[in-house]
Amino acid sequence: MKMYHADELNESDFSEELQNDEKLKTGQKKKRKAKKVPKLKPSNTPFKGRRCPVVMSEEQTKKFNLWFPKNPIFECWYEGCCRQFKSEYGLDVHKLQHKKKDK
Repeated sequence: MKMYHADELNESDFSEELQNDEKLKTGQKKKRKAKKVPKLKPSNTPFKGRRCPVVMSEEQTKKFNLWFPKNPIFECWYEGCCRQFKSEYGLDVHKLQHKKKDK
């Protein structure tokens, strides 16, 4: 960068800096790209730590299947939101966020 005496400087020397300042003042910002969300696939061992008895009655198997579904991908359908979650707890927390926004 050249060194100038203060008397030799003109406004044209600072034109680039002035343009940048004006852009900041007018609110022109870089647009952010949306993040790509990967599609979830059912896992082979979704409930890894679960313990289940070898022999169960019909009522027990029904309850067990309700608690631990075969394809554990839970989806949020709240007002057009189509997010997917691996656990029902995560889905419940997400629904609470929707309810907070409505209030």
